[in-house]
Amino acid sequence: MKRRSNSWSSIHDATLFETVEGELEKRQRKWRELITGDEDKRIRDTPLHEIKSQLKKRTTHGVKEFKKRTEKLERNAKKTIQKISTTVETKRKRPSDRRELDKLGFTAGVAALFFCQYVLLVHPQHFYLLYLAVLPTLMVLKLGYYKTLGMFM
Repeated sequence: MKRRSNSWSSIHDATLFETVEGELEKRQRKWRELITGDEDKRIRDTPLHEIKSQLKKRTTHGVKEFKKRTEKLERNAKKTIQKISTTVETKRKRPSDRRELDKLGFTAGVAALFFCQYVLLVHPQHFYLLYLAVLPTLMVLKLGYYKTLGMFM
């Protein structure tokens, strides 16, 4: 088995080391800027009273930002709750679509019964044709309805 040279590995390690070193430097600069107010000023070179005042200024600013955000969230929550409650009220006040469909279905059923009675009394010789047309249609519709309810296969 031939052994590969480590030139690629050493190049890869060097770029990885540079990347890690760059990230560490970025984080160090962020901390310096947070604590001293200047990203180029070292923390150990800054007097303690300056660090305390800088941190106090940062924390009060953070508290103010937090209060603003929470107030904004509360306003948005109140608006959303108001929208939901008005939607619920309007849906509660108007008749539901389901009730309208039930009324329509009942009316269609009564009309179908009257039509069947008419055919049976006026044209009894053609009643079997109506029965052969209506019954399979109703059975297929009923099975489809049961399937949507999860009661059939």
